[in-house]
Amino acid sequence: MTAQIQTINFHNQPLSTFEHNSICYVAMKPICENIGLNWDGQRQRIQRDEVLSQGTVIITAPTNSGDQQMLCLPIDYLNGWLFGIDVKRVKPEIRDLLITYKKECYKALQLHLNSKKLYFS
Repeated sequence: MTAQIQTINFHNQPLSTFEHNSICYVAMKPICENIGLNWDGQRQRIQRDEVLSQGTVIITAPTNSGDQQMLCLPIDYLNGWLFGIDVKRVKPEIRDLLITYKKECYKALQLHLNSKKLYFS
């Protein structure tokens, strides 16, 4: 599928997103590169995960070097992917940025739950 990519700025780093069938998707490789994670390892982890693997789509996006295929997840799945990364197992130099991403996802999840007025008993 070819998509119209929208780039958003997150902590001075670009994130590539697009919408398809009213679902917002995010390209995963640029996020891994922004954080400093090994893309191939994260791609394999996404494909092994029972939930994340079901949400993946491959889009074709125009880039400066020609059309590129990008593995994407629904943005709603981003939290699940991030929360599965063990901060203690990544390089020390990327820990702070990974923690920043995780904190932002916790905030976004809380805002979403508050907007839905969900209460757990």
